Amino acid sequence: MTGPGNNPQRDLRAVQRTRRGFTLIELMVVMAVIAVLMGLLIPVISSAMSGSKKAETVATLQNVEQAIANYHSRNGVLPLYDATLEEHDCMQGDMVSEDEVRDNNLLLLQCLRTVDRDTFGPGSKCVNNGEIVDAWNRPLLYRPFTCYPYVSGAILAHSEDPPRPDSYQLWSFGPDRSNNDGEDDDITNWKAP
Repeated sequence: MTGPGNNPQRDLRAVQRTRRGFTLIELMVVMAVIAVLMGLLIPVISSAMSGSKKAETVATLQNVEQAIANYHSRNGVLPLYDATLEEHDCMQGDMVSEDEVRDNNLLLLQCLRTVDRDTFGPGSKCVNNGEIVDAWNRPLLYRPFTCYPYVSGAILAHSEDPPRPDSYQLWSFGPDRSNNDGEDDDITNWKAP
């Protein structure tokens, strides 16, 4: 007797020949499930990465603030105090050029290295190409009190109510990488993160 079920090897081969892969519908269902999962995970991962970069930038600002306090304690003046008085280079609003930011950042870095070589030395996490940078690899901005108040077009602040001589502004452009004068998503030392 030769019939179906009598030869198990032949039946197995017949099943293997007819069932070699997935159907188009099965593949489409799997791809749809993967797409839904990716759609749910990407915003969560993106938000977590943005939050970690903000936290890293806040930590860098705190390290710079501590070094500025040490510099002030050691020298009696803020970093770049004399340079800003002489040059009137106050990094004002829309007039801030990349060269001004780079020059001030380089001078600030040189000052801070005198009090904290480990944090601001070559190869440290917050220094890149001779500049103190945020988590987005953009230079931090620093403005000593001699450049207050921060008003677009203002030069030096000579008013009846001068700012404290031990104050300064330190900030990062933040995630959008554009200067918003300390507003929007900028990360600053004068407002809570």
